[in-house]
Amino acid sequence: MTELLGNKFSVESLRKDAQDVNSVLANLTSRLGHVSFSSWKFPDKLAVDVDIPDLLEMYEYDEEFPEENKIAHIMLLELLIDR
Repeated sequence: MTELLGNKFSVESLRKDAQDVNSVLANLTSRLGHVSFSSWKFPDKLAVDVDIPDLLEMYEYDEEFPEENKIAHIMLLELLIDR
């Protein structure tokens, strides 16, 4: 299982999943109104205030930095849990 940590397909798939979940949540909150829940990952922010596009830009796959890809993988997983 550890061979998947930082794998290009895994990181790209997690990024796509985070984008999809963020889109669905944006759609729901536009219909239901603002929801005030703290972010699990960023406890000093409300969940709706977490800038997902900014984080997705920060955590991309990069061939040159395999260790950074592992960090991106973990951060994206945590971001999905936070959502």
